[in-house]
Amino acid sequence: MRIALAPIVMASLSGALFTAFRQQAPNLNLELLSWSQTTAEQIRNGDVFYGVHYDLDNLSKELARDPLFDLEGRIIVRQRHPITKPIITPKDSVGYELASLISPGWNDHFTYASHILEQQGYTPKVGFRSEMLLALIDVIESTDMLLPHSNLFPIHNYPHLRSLKVQIDGQIYTKRLLGYLHNKNRHSAKAKWIESIIKEKLPQQANKHG
Repeated sequence: MRIALAPIVMASLSGALFTAFRQQAPNLNLELLSWSQTTAEQIRNGDVFYGVHYDLDNLSKELARDPLFDLEGRIIVRQRHPITKPIITPKDSVGYELASLISPGWNDHFTYASHILEQQGYTPKVGFRSEMLLALIDVIESTDMLLPHSNLFPIHNYPHLRSLKVQIDGQIYTKRLLGYLHNKNRHSAKAKWIESIIKEKLPQQANKHG
């Protein structure tokens, strides 16, 4: 069984998902793939059974999408970063470069945090982009760059980093994750089983941020 996960999910949840699936189905042959530019087509043609990502545009009508969980935005910084307050606003980011996680098939050619800052009237500067979360972590550990992420970030594994909540227009910023699968499989027992496990594990990981 092949499941594709957006990078923001893959780096945070793959171990918990694998363990949960194997506990309930010990003989399951599970592949967790990172979502790529071809994943939507792979779901359509049956090569991938299920996928998790943000709300994506220009997908085949053969693909169904269902809401899974609303992530809260987080900015990840090093412990000794000059920003010391627990909640950050767009204004607070002025003067700091962004370290951006690339999610293939979604933000290949733009940085979502930059888009938000521009909407708020600021001119962002992206200092580094990568598909690899570990590369981004390596960069922010030794710089004052800001890493836009979510409350899925495994902050408990990185005591030298801090997680700041993101407030925009007086509200904590959220973004929805959706599950993707072929329409013909949408109401199958297999799909409902996968969805139930993912819906259980997403808030468990998010709650580790407190």
